[in-house]
Amino acid sequence: MDIKTLQWFQEICRCGSITKAASNLFITPQGLSRGIKALEGELGVPLLERTPNGVLLTPYGECLLRHAKPLLEENRELCAEIKKMRQQERGLLRVCSAYGVFRIMGPDFVLNFERENPGMSLDYMEYPDAYVEKEILAGNYDIGFGIGPINSRELELTPLFSSQVSLLVYEGHPLADRETASFSDLAGEPLILESHMFKIHDLVKESCRRAGFEANVIYCTSGFSLCHKLTAQKRGISVIVNRISEDMSKQGLKVIPLEDSFSWEVFLICRITPKAPRGICGCDAHGIAGRNFLRFTAGGAATHSDHGREICRTLHTVAPDGNYKVKDPEKLLRIAKEWGVETEGKDIYDLAHEMSELALLEYGKPFGVQRWLKRAPEHTQKLWHDAEIEPRAIDREVSTAMHMTHMGNSCKPEALVRQALRSGMSDGWGGSMCGTEFSDVMFGTPKPVDTEANLGVMKEDMVNIIVHGHDPSLSEMICDYSEDPEMIELAKSMGAKGINVAGVCCTSNEVAMRRGIPMAGNFLQQENVVLTGACEAIVVDVQCIFPALGPLSKCFHTKFITTSPIAQMPDSEFIRFRSENAGENAKKIVRTAVENFVNRKPELVYIPKTKQKATVGFSVEAIIKALDRVSDADTAGTTKPLIDCITSGAIRGVAAMVGCNNPRVRADQAHIELMKKMIANDVLVILSGCSAQAAARAGLMDKEARNLCGAGLKRVCELLDIPPVLHMGSCVDISRMVVLASRLAKDSGLNISQLPLVGCAPEWMSEKAVSIGNYVVATGIDTFLGVEPQVTGSDQMVWWLTEGIRDWVEAAYTIETDIEKLGDAMLARIDEKRAALGI
Repeated sequence: MDIKTLQWFQEICRCGSITKAASNLFITPQGLSRGIKALEGELGVPLLERTPNGVLLTPYGECLLRHAKPLLEENRELCAEIKKMRQQERGLLRVCSAYGVFRIMGPDFVLNFERENPGMSLDYMEYPDAYVEKEILAGNYDIGFGIGPINSRELELTPLFSSQVSLLVYEGHPLADRETASFSDLAGEPLILESHMFKIHDLVKESCRRAGFEANVIYCTSGFSLCHKLTAQKRGISVIVNRISEDMSKQGLKVIPLEDSFSWEVFLICRITPKAPRGICGCDAHGIAGRNFLRFTAGGAATHSDHGREICRTLHTVAPDGNYKVKDPEKLLRIAKEWGVETEGKDIYDLAHEMSELALLEYGKPFGVQRWLKRAPEHTQKLWHDAEIEPRAIDREVSTAMHMTHMGNSCKPEALVRQALRSGMSDGWGGSMCGTEFSDVMFGTPKPVDTEANLGVMKEDMVNIIVHGHDPSLSEMICDYSEDPEMIELAKSMGAKGINVAGVCCTSNEVAMRRGIPMAGNFLQQENVVLTGACEAIVVDVQCIFPALGPLSKCFHTKFITTSPIAQMPDSEFIRFRSENAGENAKKIVRTAVENFVNRKPELVYIPKTKQKATVGFSVEAIIKALDRVSDADTAGTTKPLIDCITSGAIRGVAAMVGCNNPRVRADQAHIELMKKMIANDVLVILSGCSAQAAARAGLMDKEARNLCGAGLKRVCELLDIPPVLHMGSCVDISRMVVLASRLAKDSGLNISQLPLVGCAPEWMSEKAVSIGNYVVATGIDTFLGVEPQVTGSDQMVWWLTEGIRDWVEAAYTIETDIEKLGDAMLARIDEKRAALGI
């Protein structure tokens, strides 16, 4: 029995197939089979059971595999240690690379390295893409040049360069006369690709799937040059990496740019392990985890804030006879006064344009901090100032985050966490607040309105238009034109009774809380609306949109309509939406949907009957108005009645629940179970984002849900005529929650961190959720996560987020994936705060 045979045996076990293992080991299946039979003969027992679907381990095989794993690991470590000792003597840097990378970098790379590092030399080897990461992780090389995507927490990645891919065809091929092509043109074409050991193989096949078909791969080659040769022989056509193929012969061939090309990305990679705790640059696991966390935050802050920017731009287009109007002039006047803008004698639309320009300056102003920060209590403002996390210009904080995380910059967890809080603050107390407040100015500040939720809100006898995404500028206009008599008459002429609009994701929250438009579902239900077979059009703007909607829609009659250059997707009909000609765009979209009704296939229609009543639209203003029902002259227009309910114990505390759906956990279960636990224990729940649709579909935003509450909360709900779970809006509207917390603190004379108030994101998933979590914690609200953040590889990062930041902002994160325990921890924290206040 030798090491090589054990390695062969282990690879067969991993693949479950002798053929696949042989391909990975670069030997013939017959040779591999003979080696295993020799091993079985040596041991005198059968190790594998051959079946038509592959191989299965016998009990003897399971025993051998169990003992082989530590032996092979010991052997790898021994070989690596001896090789490293030899290299240190020789001054050797071991480098492995994916095929084709050195072709781009050129031979001067090696010569320059040896010239700049006298006494050192390179030990260089090329591998198929899939093997580079394995060789680095095995410790066989010091650094590598790998091809993305690369998914491993044990590797440090530094982007180096990328190249687009193009279509390679032979002269005379039907596509040869085209100036450009797309993956949809490859349907049915015989394709010549590098084998599955090259990343481009799967990337091409996935691009074909997005285009609605399976790639017809007839040859899998061992390299790029062979793809050229076979294409020149007219055996088929190929997809090539532009930079690799630049110096290859193009005789008899034509390279055609792909309109929906993808990037072939090259990364410098090195291993991070307990035995090699630092990357080649010296950055350790704590720095890498911190950089990733900050980049994730920056992505979320940029996304929310860009939404807010578009709202501010749309505000600049308002006019008395325009597409958009000022629907809440009182709120505009309040904000202007808050910002120190003179309003006396000004036309409301002139004021709106002035406020739009001032708001847009918040994104790039050279000096000062965000205007909205003054809404917070003075104590909180001082904490931010002392901790140096006051957000300056919104775009500056995102830019600073990206700069800090570039190679050769910050790798100190404390610094990275500090900027993560600051970047999150630029979202919640900057861009998101702009989005929320100025949306209210244009579309109306939400107030309680009844609606319905779940797929049962779709209508079999009507044109169904689903609005999905986040920006209300689009959905508001779609709703307007769905009520246009001309469009309704057109729908009737097509055989429908009318037009039914329903929402998905945060757009659903936007139109529900202002118009009572029904909620079809949240993030993980977006495909389900198409699967009903009754969706004429799913109209999207930005964020949280599945590219899978394109090919899925092709299976039905549904039009998948994209409207923003920020979210363009294959298999969609792109109708550019601009605020300047919003009415024209919206009417075209509604007409497209209406005219598609005749293409519906009745045999594919199935609309579940399930739906629930919900009361939505509890803005801060609406909550205070509800409280005024039990206020006297001294407390009217304040949150003091709610404070009195908390002080008396009728309400134990408040839980602000937000968040995504996460495919890694059962959709909505954590949201719903935690909400039920909270209200049963007299904790009032405020929520936004995808948790809102979860609550609505579970009936928890129905006023009858008061019967699930503890006695105290039930009585409060009856007096105020509210449900126990209050809908505050979309994910940008979490800014309403920090404003409400600030109002409660000011009205009670307490600090925000002293309030029996907690935040929770039980199923968080996106970059936006990380940004949200950071600004909620930075506001002074303890925040509880039901899914682990991507920092658990660093105990230092975990410490900073769960303990260290409490010294800066008087709040921190708690991470608990057991939802029952998470709920208990939330209640315990509320009780701790009550005890500290003596209530």
